[in-house]
Amino acid sequence: MAGTSPKQAVDNFIRPLQRALSCVTTAVIDRQGGHDLGATYALTVNAGEPVRLARIARRPGIAIRIAQQYRVVHAEGDRGPLKVQTVAYMYTLEDADGREVFGYHWHPGSRSPVSFPHLHLEAGAMLGRAELQRAHFPTGRVSVEEFLGLVIETFDVRTRRRDWRAVLQQTQAAFSKWRTWG
Repeated sequence: MAGTSPKQAVDNFIRPLQRALSCVTTAVIDRQGGHDLGATYALTVNAGEPVRLARIARRPGIAIRIAQQYRVVHAEGDRGPLKVQTVAYMYTLEDADGREVFGYHWHPGSRSPVSFPHLHLEAGAMLGRAELQRAHFPTGRVSVEEFLGLVIETFDVRTRRRDWRAVLQQTQAAFSKWRTWG
């Protein structure tokens, strides 16, 4: 979402993310840092701690972790004059014992030679093949909304809102409108 100041651009970026999260949790998005143009800042949900999710039919517990890095940049036309650009993300699902089941990662600025968006299948997935746990399965760009929708539908998460599908569709549409790649 565009803003006329860096703070407004960040606030307009975070508002729909927080709304999407409200489908499954009351946890809030925490920002580390300021709003300086071009500087990279981090945001996490629940201060980076796992967010436990309620499940339907007394299934074993699961938790999510969501983190992104972003910067405020100049933008042209309707996207401007300022907007937030995501520069990295990590969205993970953990089992009841805290083992990562899977994670969507994109971290092009890290020391890792893997700079494309990818999926990890981890020990919590109980697949048993070391190769699968080392693999970086290529994906396109994954949004918080897509991650939450997958977790809700696949892992029988009890939603906090009856309109969760509409909320995720609306916030995904906003994300799609303002993103600058994939």
